[in-house]
Amino acid sequence: MPLKAHEINKRIKRAKRGCAESAWALYEHFEVEFPREAFDDPERKSYLELAADNGHVHAQSIVSEFRFREGILGVSVTNVPLSAEQSESKVKEAVAWCLKVVNNEREFGEDEKGFKLSASHRLGIIYSQGLGGVEQNLETAFKWFKKGMCTDGDYLTVDVQNNCQLARMYWDGEGCEKDVVAAERHWVQAVETFDYMKDDLGKVGSLTAVPITEAHEDSKERLAQLRASKTILINAINRESDLRYAADELEAFVNATCEDHTARDTLHHVARCVMHGRCGLKKNLRLAKDLMKACVRNDPSNEDAEKDLESMRRCVTCGTHSRRTCELCMGPNYCCKDCQRHDWKVGRGGDGDGDDRHELTCPRHITAMPPSAFAVNRTESRTGGGGNIARRLPGARLSDLFEAEYNE
Repeated sequence: MPLKAHEINKRIKRAKRGCAESAWALYEHFEVEFPREAFDDPERKSYLELAADNGHVHAQSIVSEFRFREGILGVSVTNVPLSAEQSESKVKEAVAWCLKVVNNEREFGEDEKGFKLSASHRLGIIYSQGLGGVEQNLETAFKWFKKGMCTDGDYLTVDVQNNCQLARMYWDGEGCEKDVVAAERHWVQAVETFDYMKDDLGKVGSLTAVPITEAHEDSKERLAQLRASKTILINAINRESDLRYAADELEAFVNATCEDHTARDTLHHVARCVMHGRCGLKKNLRLAKDLMKACVRNDPSNEDAEKDLESMRRCVTCGTHSRRTCELCMGPNYCCKDCQRHDWKVGRGGDGDGDDRHELTCPRHITAMPPSAFAVNRTESRTGGGGNIARRLPGARLSDLFEAEYNE
């Protein structure tokens, strides 16, 4: 609302004495009373900067956004072209103002959180691309993108872009540990958030709406590629082994997101899902071992897969070196018959009522695989032939097939 005539002089005096609220009220007064498409009113601009200098978080957010756009586009808010040196200077000013917004501890209403999220996103963009002479630092960029994440469903325009940026960094392992599970989760959030807010996107300014739309399209495309790679891998397992995952089981797994583990690549992701059986695929330690071996062969630097293999080679009950395995499925390892008996009837939780009892998860016992497959494995084991599914589902062959089909 515009100020009344007698209030303007009072506000001007208070603003000059350092009152941020008065300076902001004057800025809003001139915005309503004398609206302009470009930010070309020196008096209005002076009150905005005065409010920002005195700690008004909304004013600081607007100034940081103007400086960011000027530095990125190379054009001032009054549509005057800027030189390269001027653009760099604007970006550095944007960094300083964004930091002021993020570190502002004064309370100015509910919108304060949105201003800080937007400022964090701008800092992430600057550091991830090394804009305006600012040294590129992917770890710092990752930190700012994480800080800019929305947690309560508001400020959705920022959330789409932050999710897209974080997904890319997780996928490529830039500024963080490589994790395709986290990448998938952020791509899903970006797509779902955009679908929720797309009806209101036309109300958003073009400079904001365009990158949001681009982020959504990129997230949608990459998510489709990731899900296609998961489908290819499961289909390869079905072809190269006696395992048969049902169509509905496969669809549920491909379209689901996992919350309880990390993975360096899709093969590692599927291996861990099969290892614990909580992501829609039935638990099968024999298959998990074979897939983990393929992970290590594909990526010798994958220490997590090495640790998973080591854990599966130990006694699942007490953790000591194993000397025997389940004669039915040849999956879990045991150090003695007592540990095997305990795992079959009680499980690893200790109460006997958990779903981790091997009696409920043994593929041979629940007939998830044809008996002929286990007969062959037992025969090969007794004759020194190796006796595992890896001979019929060789990890190297499976991983090579997966990589070849996915790269096409």
